[in-house]
Amino acid sequence: MLTVVLGYMATPYTPKFYQEIREDSRQFDLVLEEGQGWAAIQKPHRKDQDALFVHNPSDDLVVAGVLDGLGSYRESGEVAQAAADYIVASLEDGTLDAERFASDPDAYYEFWFDVVDYATAMRGDGSTTLTMVSVDRSNKKFGYVSIGDSRAYELEAVDETSANPAYENGSATEQLTTDEVKDRLLTNCISTDNFLGMRQAGSRELVVGSRVLLLTDGVFTTDNSTRSFHPEEIGKAANTSLSPIDALTNLVLLEAHWRPDDRTGVIIDA
Repeated sequence: MLTVVLGYMATPYTPKFYQEIREDSRQFDLVLEEGQGWAAIQKPHRKDQDALFVHNPSDDLVVAGVLDGLGSYRESGEVAQAAADYIVASLEDGTLDAERFASDPDAYYEFWFDVVDYATAMRGDGSTTLTMVSVDRSNKKFGYVSIGDSRAYELEAVDETSANPAYENGSATEQLTTDEVKDRLLTNCISTDNFLGMRQAGSRELVVGSRVLLLTDGVFTTDNSTRSFHPEEIGKAANTSLSPIDALTNLVLLEAHWRPDDRTGVIIDA
């Protein structure tokens, strides 16, 4: 893992800039991790209540999740990490089968109640979001679940000569999840008193040349929480022509980020 960092800068960056991030750990405050066709990034704020996990048992199978502990609860960061730890342990012991999840995430509806029981029993009254994906390259499937307001996106490479202006950046971007928020408050999350079940789950064909992107709200929210980046803006910053780690660097350093918040993301390529 490489520890790196940065302040307020515009995008897109040059290949030299990305290389400098990798080489000079003293100038940047990002935590980067990458593997075969995937990358993860965190830019912690002082509260540091985000968590992430990546389970990569083979080149053809990658499971990842991002979690964002609610800032109003002191123990939310610990709940987020406890939930992540339980999921990884379940993947490792076979309780949660990554291949089956990729094709049928609804089969694990009851599993999430166990996650809630464990995370809240271990860490108290905190709350967290969770957005998770399992990418099965061998069977060309990916499955996802989401609770709260962290997000999953699918980016597909398209012909850059397309007449559609939405595809100018070479990636067609679709937001797969819906924010479970009303009046700026979460209506569903991993918690002792506000868990209504994993109501967002789906499975899709994995398209060659596509990528799946997971983000906490610190990455996609701008202007002191008054608006979110449009999927086209996300697609431009995370263009499929960029490597996963360079695309994530673009996203967390977008110059429109004004509010201080943890920023966490994962990209997995098909």
